Amino acid sequence: MHVADLDGPPAERDRDDEGMAVAMPHRNLTFRSIRTGPPDDRDAIRALKLTEEEMDALSELEEAEFQGQPRHQVGGYPLPVQGSDMGLDCQLVTHGLYCGDASGYEDARAAELSKGAEDWQLLLQFDTDDDLDVMWGDAGMIYFWVQREAARRNDFSKAWLILQCC
Repeated sequence: MHVADLDGPPAERDRDDEGMAVAMPHRNLTFRSIRTGPPDDRDAIRALKLTEEEMDALSELEEAEFQGQPRHQVGGYPLPVQGSDMGLDCQLVTHGLYCGDASGYEDARAAELSKGAEDWQLLLQFDTDDDLDVMWGDAGMIYFWVQREAARRNDFSKAWLILQCC
């Protein structure tokens, strides 16, 4: 299938150049608990004043949780590619501020709105996955965020998707 094929209706998109049905890649799921910690750019981690060797060891522990597989996960702390302020991003865009450049963060309302950033939690994280032939940007990840209270009500209608890539 070619990227240009994505413009057609689903019946056409799911066929190769000869009109044969194309099976979309899939991955069988298994769930297991893993330990995640705050990203290293968070105040809680910076306050520990870890050495470079200790930071490397922490990173190795984190990677070991995924056993060499793509870092797909449900809940927990995100594994950010670019920065961990995704809760802030969700809070600001929910209130109409643009976060594609510095303007939203510099807006007069941003400081007050930032208090609600902790109300957001990671719902899902999907890593680039070679087995599925899926790459988010340049070896990136997509993250789905939802407000905690909305998640408790099973209301995912105002969830946000964030793409981060190298």
